[in-house]
This record gives sequence, structure tokens and C-alpha cells, in this order.
Amino acid sequence: MSEPEYAAAGVHDIEQFAAAVRQASSSDAPRILIGIDGPGASGKSTLATLLATALGGAEVVHGDDFYRPSATRPEDDAEVGGQFDLERLLHQVVAPAAAGKEVTYQIYDWDRDELGPWVSVPEGSPLIVEGVYTTELRLRDHYTYRIFCLADRDVRLNRGLARDGESARSQWVDEWMPAEDRYVARQRPDLVADIVLIGNGADVDGPVFHRPTRPRLITTGDAETMRVSSAPAWWPCCAPPGTRAAPWSASPRPASNCRRPPHPWPCTYRRSAAATSSTRPANCR
Repeated sequence: MSEPEYAAAGVHDIEQFAAAVRQASSSDAPRILIGIDGPGASGKSTLATLLATALGGAEVVHGDDFYRPSATRPEDDAEVGGQFDLERLLHQVVAPAAAGKEVTYQIYDWDRDELGPWVSVPEGSPLIVEGVYTTELRLRDHYTYRIFCLADRDVRLNRGLARDGESARSQWVDEWMPAEDRYVARQRPDLVADIVLIGNGADVDGPVFHRPTRPRLITTGDAETMRVSSAPAWWPCCAPPGTRAAPWSASPRPASNCRRPPHPWPCTYRRSAAATSSTRPANCR
């Protein structure tokens, strides 16, 4: 399976981005709640740290703290993100945070392979939730802002092995990366993100993130799809009502025809000789 294909454009300014997040977040929202999703070692944690500082000390919750103990981890890969307790992430962090309430959650102890201490986040403070699967379908509508990070596959693997050791290669190559590929192919969190950032680069001062150009042909599984390159007359059915425009368009998404179907149709149409209405779900106009 090919990963989403984006080409790096301009360097992304974190300070300006933080200002844009503040402006984009509704003034009557209980708190700024940002989800940073993306495959392993794509720069999510680094971006979260930089953005938290730029936002004036936002709290950061790490998706890795919701890894399931081996005793409760599913043996197959039927469930998207099954290695992580996404229901616990939803009910302990994301839902109460979206309501502006105090957040209290239990973290996974990687050394002991069991749930460890409890952590609290005060109500109202800006909160960033970073990690793969953090904008999974059950979670994504709660955020005031969604970010998706990408990096080349070899870059991610090298970063992962540098962090976890060569002994973790099989876990990365045979378990984690394929599971992340399936998640992106099935739910396309990159297409409903408010912005996609590419985290391949680095300089003497640390990582560099780039804004992508509009993506070229994308292959997901055995279905070829193509991103609409400008604001179309119809919008993706997966977009929640009233959601802000995706980064490749300046036009707002109309609430009237933005509804989530049973399966996540992204901002694409199935490639055919002509993009006829038969290639679009019934509630896309």
C-alpha cells in the first residue's frame, strides 16, 4: 500500500501557526483542544512540544500513554488502533477536555506492561493530544483543530530504531507500521485534518516542518483515488457540519451537505473516465 503522497513546500512557522490556531478556535469554546495524528516517528511529539510552548504553556497528552497492556491487547488486527485503548482516551481525556472539564487519566507503564499512575490536567487550559490514532473516527470531531504529520518511511524507521533500539525492528516493520498503514487507508485522517505537515527536515536548531503542496495521485489499497485540487461544488461527506476549510481550499465547507456516512469518504472521488454522480455517495452534492 502506498502512503499519502505530498510534496514539501514552504517551511512552516510554528509561532504563526499558534496564532492561527488561536484565531481559528471559537472564542466561546471551553478550551483549545488540538489533535496531532500521524504515523510513528513522523514528528508528532516534537511538534506538540513546540506548539505547546508557542501557545503559552499548553498541556500535552501522549497517545502512547494509552497503549494496552499485553493482557488486554487483541491478538488480531481487525480493530483499527486495537493496540491502543481509544475508548479510554476518549472518555478520560478527549471528551471531558472538549467540554472544558478537568482531565484525569491513567498512563501506561511501558516497563511494567501495566497501567500506572494517574495524571490530571486543569480545566480550561489549552490541551494538545498527540499520537497515532488520536484523530480516529471516535475522537476527531471533539477537537477544535486537527493536524496530521507525515515523514518518509525510511526516516520514520530510522528515528524509531534510534529511539527503541535495533531489537525493536520487527515490532516496527511487522506490527506498528502495517497497522498504521491500514488506519490511514481506511479512515484517511490526513484528509480531514485542518493542516498536514511534513516532518522530514532538521537543522542545527531542531526539526523543520513543511507545509505540503496539494497531493498528487494517491493509492489506497486497490482503489485509486484523487484529491480534488480546488474547492469543488460538492464537499466530502466525512466532513463534520460547519467544519473549517481544509488547507488546500479557502472556501468554508457548507453545513447543509457535510455529513458523515457509515464509512469515511474522504475529499476524493474514485477515479473513473469521468467523475460522474454515480462515483459519489448519495449525500454528496
